[in-house]
Amino acid sequence: MKPSVGLENELILDSSGKQFGDAGFYFLLNDAKHNYWAQFISSFTDQLIVKEKDNHLQAIQTLKLWGCKVSQFTYRIQKKTK
Repeated sequence: MKPSVGLENELILDSSGKQFGDAGFYFLLNDAKHNYWAQFISSFTDQLIVKEKDNHLQAIQTLKLWGCKVSQFTYRIQKKTK
């Protein structure tokens, strides 16, 4: 994922590359002869935004296919207490 910083100092991790080797989504196949094959899927993108909210970290993950939002997850990350 390619990191950047947003306007509100949030961490943005983006996987929307254009070609094999770029940050993005890959399909990996292990065939019957134990050969591995990888294919870059440019139509699928994933973005993770991490920011501070109410004394914890919040991460919002957005998955898109052909530019249309497929799903969005919101994670709450808290510091572990003893």
